[in-house]
Amino acid sequence: MSVLVNTKYRSEQEEIMDNLDYKGHILHDALNKLAKINQWLGGNKVTLNGLKKVLKNQSKKEPITIVDLGCGGGDILREVSKYGKQKGYKLNLIGIDANPNTVNYAETIIRKL
Repeated sequence: MSVLVNTKYRSEQEEIMDNLDYKGHILHDALNKLAKINQWLGGNKVTLNGLKKVLKNQSKKEPITIVDLGCGGGDILREVSKYGKQKGYKLNLIGIDANPNTVNYAETIIRKL
């Protein structure tokens, strides 16, 4: 199998997500693709496994606040929320992103659930 992209060096080119003016279909499509990539490559699993270790000795009676800086479409926060509810944790989840359009999109997705 050959690799189509040389990943030896980090690109210095601006990414779509770096442009804080992006909104609408282009932004939503990019966020949806990033969510799928996180699922396929195991990013969500890595985050949840780390969270399980952090929460292992935490009381389920006291609320715990978790902040996701650069939350994008909120896919990781939704996974964390689902895990917290399954295990009985009281979680306050906060998503912060430099592009307000991404936060608005994440809120739209949450309202549909």
